[in-house]
Amino acid sequence: MAAKKVIIINHGGQFGNQLWNYASVYAYCLEKGYDCRNPAFFHYARYFPKIKTGFLPKFFFGPLFGFFPKKRFSLNRLYDCYLKIRFGAKQLARAVKSSDKNGGMELFFLPPTENKIPRQAEELKAAENAAGDILFSGYAFRNPAGLLKYHDLLAGYFAPRS
Repeated sequence: MAAKKVIIINHGGQFGNQLWNYASVYAYCLEKGYDCRNPAFFHYARYFPKIKTGFLPKFFFGPLFGFFPKKRFSLNRLYDCYLKIRFGAKQLARAVKSSDKNGGMELFFLPPTENKIPRQAEELKAAENAAGDILFSGYAFRNPAGLLKYHDLLAGYFAPRS
């Protein structure tokens, strides 16, 4: 049986915030034995040989953003259309989100870090038990215990090109 996939569909922020978020989710995937994908990291994937984004985001959206940096808003809308086609509105609505209902940031701690917010723990457990991929949306996923536990594996995975 193939491992369940965790897919980070969007995360906001610039490089540092995206990398911090991605490393936290990746540590969660190592803890659970899941395969981690991050199509939303297409801006920076070319700098990291081991990062998995998927073919279309890496080779279509990445160069588009590079060639047209001032068209970021329009290209983000194109990426949103890609997500709707790729996953469908129903699956996107089930995404695990790291923000509150008003759009504000709310840290969402992932295993092996303890999450003391019951609503978040229940949402994550439901996503793990549901059929299909787990989608993550937002920039506030954190996993301090996972970053410590899997430090060496994370350093290898996120090693940049020379």
